[in-house]
Amino acid sequence: MDIERRIGEALKEEAKGVREPQGLKASVLNRIETEGGVGMMKQIYLNMKRYSIASLAWGVLLLGTTGYAATKVYQLFDKDGQVSVSYQFGEESLQKGSDLYGKYGENLRKSLKPGTAALFLVNGKENPDKRIIGVQNPVSYDDVSKLQKTIGAFAEIPAALEGHFRFASGTVDYKLKEEAQISKEMYMEALKTDQQMIVREVPLDSAITGVLTTYRADSGKSVMILFDNLGDSVDKTVYSSDPGTGVEKLDLNGSEALFRTEKDESGKEYQSITWMNGQKMQISVKSSDAFTKSELVDIAKQLK
Repeated sequence: MDIERRIGEALKEEAKGVREPQGLKASVLNRIETEGGVGMMKQIYLNMKRYSIASLAWGVLLLGTTGYAATKVYQLFDKDGQVSVSYQFGEESLQKGSDLYGKYGENLRKSLKPGTAALFLVNGKENPDKRIIGVQNPVSYDDVSKLQKTIGAFAEIPAALEGHFRFASGTVDYKLKEEAQISKEMYMEALKTDQQMIVREVPLDSAITGVLTTYRADSGKSVMILFDNLGDSVDKTVYSSDPGTGVEKLDLNGSEALFRTEKDESGKEYQSITWMNGQKMQISVKSSDAFTKSELVDIAKQLK
């Protein structure tokens, strides 16, 4: 059961025996502290996306939580016939987090020094569930050798791709340190104060969670490639608020992949191919220009 439902049920249950609002708040706070503690508050980060410059470029995704209804569900199977990952599209409950990031998160990200991160909580009617959103301003690399040295064995980053695409830039996302404890403190503070915005800087761990790269051709076309570690997800499920305009499975080097068509805010269509490489690594190739399915498949086959 997710944190929002647990707190909602706690509120309803405590309200039966508490008449005054202040008494209700104190009672619920005490219950969260004594019954849930840090373990309960850890679920906060499973109820919202790790927003960053990388995830921003790929849309709103939620890793490893349960209890959400989705309009479309797809499962990808590996070469052994086992489910490697599940995708649930059209999850409207995630849109609120996306809207909050669009309104507040991007400006906060721009204010951060490269290689730093923060959490923010909008405390008010815009965010009744008190979602806590992370923003990370990663260091950008324009030298593929320096990027490869930084990430080591996390992923193999090619200097060029067939079709005259050359490496243009790359960024690295890291796991946040102490996010459970800091998230708990922010949530508890939001229950006790009327402060509209609560922001906390968060140290970065050395563990890499994702690498986003961009490749450009002389023609002006470009593609983005995301290497995303799903190892921390609870049930290897990826949730998205955007149902897209078309989703289909295809074979990629003997494993199943998902070919998806989406539209941006202007109505422009773009395509992506996503698959699992091993048990934890999700790889996605996304077009920012007009590509055919075969062109994206050819690029995807070059990645390991």
